[in-house]
Amino acid sequence: MIEKTSSALAIAICTLTLAGAPALANDRNDYPTDNDISMDEARDAVEDAGYTSVRAVEFDDGQWQVDAKDKDGREVDVTVDASTGKIIRVER
Repeated sequence: MIEKTSSALAIAICTLTLAGAPALANDRNDYPTDNDISMDEARDAVEDAGYTSVRAVEFDDGQWQVDAKDKDGREVDVTVDASTGKIIRVER
C-alpha cells in the first residue's frame, strides 16, 4: 500500500513540475538581462524619435513597452527592441 502511495505521489509531483515549466520559462522574458538596454535608455529612444509625455515604461516578453504621445498628441504604444534600442512598432 505504501509503495502505491509513493508511486502516485511521485507521478503527481512530476506532473505538476512539468505543467509549471512553461510558466517559468516565460518569466525569463519578463525581466531585462545585462545585455538589454535599460528603462531609461528605452525612454530616451522614444523621446529621441519625437514622442512626448511618456507615461509608462515596462518590460514584457523581451521588449520595452512605452506609453507616450505622438507629435499630434495622440496616445501611442511604442515597442522598443531591448537588444538594440530601436523602435520596432508603434500602435495608435
